[in-house]
Amino acid sequence: SRVLALHISSGFLKIIPIAADGHLETAFNLRMEELNVVSICFLYGRPRPTIAVLYQDAKEARHVTTYEILLREKEFANGPWKQANVEGGARHVIPVPQPHGGVLIVGEQTIAYTGGQGMAEVPSSSSGGAGSSGASSRTVVSGVSKSISIDPTIINTWGTVDKDGSRFLLGDYRGAVYILLLKPVGSDIELAVQPLGTTSTSSSLSYLDNGVVFVGSASADSQLIKLTEKDPETGNYFVYLDSFMNLGPIVDFVVVDLERQGQGQIVTCSGISQDGTLRVVRNGIGINEELSIPIEGVTGVWSLRRGQQEAMQVDKGEGEGEDNGENHNVIAISLLGDTFFFGLEDEALDQLEGDNVGDLVSAGSQSLYCGNIAGANILQITAMEVRVLNAETLKLSSAWKPGESDRINGCSCNESQVLVSLGGGKVVYLSVDESGTVSEISRTTLPSEISCINIPTMKGSSSSKEKEFCIVGLWNVTLSLLRLPSLDVVDTFKLEGEVIARSVLLADLEGILYLLAGLGDGNLLSYRMTDDGKLSDSKKISLGTQPITLQYFFNKNQASVFASSDRPTVLYSKNKKLLYSNVNLKSVKCISSFCAASFPDSLLVVNESGVQLGTIDEIQKLHIRTKYLGETPRRISYSPRSEGFAVLTARDFDLAHEMETFFLRFVEEKNLDILNSFQLDEYENGCSLTCLSFTNDPAEYFVVGTAYVLPTEQEPSRGRILVFRVSEERKLCLESQREVKGAVYDLQPFNGKLVAGVNSRVQLFSWEESDGQKSLKQESNNCGHVVALYLRTRGDFIIVGDLMKSISLLLYKPDEGILEEIAKDYNPSWMSAVEILDDDTYLGADSSFNLFSLRKNNDGTTPEDRGRLLDAGRYHLGEHVNRFHKGSLVVAHPGSGTVLSQPTLYGTLSGGIGVIASLSSREFEFLSALEAKMRDAVHGIGGFSHEEWRAFRTDRQMQKARCFVDGDLVESFLDLPWKTKEEICKDFRYSVEEVVKRVQSLQHRTH
Repeated sequence: SRVLALHISSGFLKIIPIAADGHLETAFNLRMEELNVVSICFLYGRPRPTIAVLYQDAKEARHVTTYEILLREKEFANGPWKQANVEGGARHVIPVPQPHGGVLIVGEQTIAYTGGQGMAEVPSSSSGGAGSSGASSRTVVSGVSKSISIDPTIINTWGTVDKDGSRFLLGDYRGAVYILLLKPVGSDIELAVQPLGTTSTSSSLSYLDNGVVFVGSASADSQLIKLTEKDPETGNYFVYLDSFMNLGPIVDFVVVDLERQGQGQIVTCSGISQDGTLRVVRNGIGINEELSIPIEGVTGVWSLRRGQQEAMQVDKGEGEGEDNGENHNVIAISLLGDTFFFGLEDEALDQLEGDNVGDLVSAGSQSLYCGNIAGANILQITAMEVRVLNAETLKLSSAWKPGESDRINGCSCNESQVLVSLGGGKVVYLSVDESGTVSEISRTTLPSEISCINIPTMKGSSSSKEKEFCIVGLWNVTLSLLRLPSLDVVDTFKLEGEVIARSVLLADLEGILYLLAGLGDGNLLSYRMTDDGKLSDSKKISLGTQPITLQYFFNKNQASVFASSDRPTVLYSKNKKLLYSNVNLKSVKCISSFCAASFPDSLLVVNESGVQLGTIDEIQKLHIRTKYLGETPRRISYSPRSEGFAVLTARDFDLAHEMETFFLRFVEEKNLDILNSFQLDEYENGCSLTCLSFTNDPAEYFVVGTAYVLPTEQEPSRGRILVFRVSEERKLCLESQREVKGAVYDLQPFNGKLVAGVNSRVQLFSWEESDGQKSLKQESNNCGHVVALYLRTRGDFIIVGDLMKSISLLLYKPDEGILEEIAKDYNPSWMSAVEILDDDTYLGADSSFNLFSLRKNNDGTTPEDRGRLLDAGRYHLGEHVNRFHKGSLVVAHPGSGTVLSQPTLYGTLSGGIGVIASLSSREFEFLSALEAKMRDAVHGIGGFSHEEWRAFRTDRQMQKARCFVDGDLVESFLDLPWKTKEEICKDFRYSVEEVVKRVQSLQHRTH
């Protein structure tokens, strides 16, 4: 028989039989005498389902007992054995497979094996166990079969290595991993434990195969390790193969603009104990500067490979293109009227002059392009001519001139094809063979002056043959698609609006050819282009306010497009979708790929200050930087003026985490290094932290709220509010302290004052100076809460998130100096976080993993009506939210036309980061209708109903979700097959193309 057993509530075990065909049958409950169950497992080798239960009795002694499950009778029967008085710190019973059988009882100081084959058993005089039918006689183990001592620790997890149960993996609370060996010696069993090393603190240990183990962690990064011989350097008996990022638990976070670009980044307090970290989460791509050339007025930069050097060997996937690892050793920099060349040698750059530049045109001539082409040649284009040089000797092989009266205004080329634009709308197509001979193939004149041109590159495209099309942008606000080599016009496209294209690009990304047009006002147009030159899937997106320059580049074998402007952006494709990622630079003129042994997979970036050579992050949406603390971060606050963070941390020194010492750390903002620390008193816990400036005092202060957690008190009776200033030496200086009667659970700035949640009261403090001493003075007090855990402020309003009594709204009346409760939610909720969305709307998260919104009843006709916060929305998130914060990871570009407002980020216990945004009525109507249709088309794993999952539920009630839209479900529309999209939109008033466009716009504006 196959069954599932779930211990959900005290005194009951829920049994779910599994039918032969795999479906779950009707569940039933079995009553248990054992109320405090510590661990439970099924035993191997029993004719009927049999469980072993490790439990603690009323005298805090721990025992193991066994029960058989009688499925037909739906009751327990006495099991084959029981073991009384096991180690008081026992935490796990681990079933041992046949041929040994029995269980391992894992404690803090011992590991015992019992209940195996051949164990001596003594008949019991009592049947024992509530719910027992007496169908079988109870037996008592006559002593433990085997037991060994271990160094004191707390084992959190275990995993089976061998099917015969001869080896088990154990993981403790400090991240240490052990292997437990069961060795049969005759009819006896010997136990041995061997430490293997230290990993992340494990929540699960799964042996995969061939010595590979997955270490799953809920409080740190999960890891993949391979068991090996002892490493002499680390002392570990394994090597790390991979790690998997985990931000959980996110206890607190702040949203800051560290790079002063108007884009938010999240800094989280993540992890527990020795796995504690600060994580910097940002949306976009980072470029990390390695070298710089301070030179102003740069108009272009290119990477060259001089000599017959072989390309660097770089692993490439199928279809990733050729020669992706070029060994560049020369940088060409163009200015108005000049071109400079710099040679790279041993990570140093030196300017090249004289014979070192050969026939390359440098002084007195501005380059429009300079780079390597097919046949070990270098192509250089100036306003006067197109030149081909030998890459080894730098001697001129051939040249082409446009004519005496013409000048080259623009150019584009690939490995063998060159396109140049001249005045008067003239376009000339040239070809370069491997011997270095450049030849004119054709020319044409278009009806308007040319603003930009592009011929696709061969590198990384789905076809390496010469390209059949090129694209030309004209001053009459059109794009012309020309066929090569004839330069016949295939089609002409009118651009939206009256702004000309300043840069065009035909880019092959994941086998899809895109036509991209960067406009002069910072907008980007994108189209998909078919093999016959037809355009579809038109999109327009705002990337900034300045003209855009588009350039194709490769990084780590991935083809991407760099859009240079005042808001530089990288465009890339993932799962056949065009995605956008911001770059951590303020403004970029142009870029060039650079790859050398000392600087692999790098970029040359031109900005106002000169040229930077740097490495680029992996191209993806989110990037996370980790700073290990080795202790638990609890609260974090940021001071822009001090350019640093204050972090409340807790360090535990004993086995059971019962004694923690709290510190306030001052951390600098760039490298997150700890600059200074302040230790709190014994038994003093840091509870809250904020940064503010007081009225009549422009200085910024970090304010800490604490509680003295004494073993003799059930609830803290006193705490402190500590006010710190950061000195010029970047030290924490205690300016003032004030004792309060309770724990300071939250602190918030409030109109130049400080508001605090102290046990059941909300207290308002002002900053006073007397006799040269600054101190906090209490101005007002509001009582009546169970525990005032969370506060948020806006104007003269304060919302209070109570432990049990949901949300209440307070109004500060400065003339009277009082805090008055003007409205509250009468539905009780155990709160976990609160936030103010706008003047009249408030957001809450509860301990049942729900989100809900409340609205102030401004239209109430009676004081009672106006004193009730109205239910505005309900939604089951399914995760425990620890903190809300206003902010966004996305840059809001001027003129983007966004319909979203008031974005709010949240962090969860499991490490999730999400965004909540207010929608207009029109957008909500569209998205909720799409969500309803998606429920019918997309089915959850296991057949679970999406509508039921998102329904608001507590211990007392269950309601359908309303006034919330599941953004994840809506966005999954983009991943559906085209036929499924058409079925969803069949009876929808929006076409598939319009739905895709609106969902992608929503996706881009939220994350």
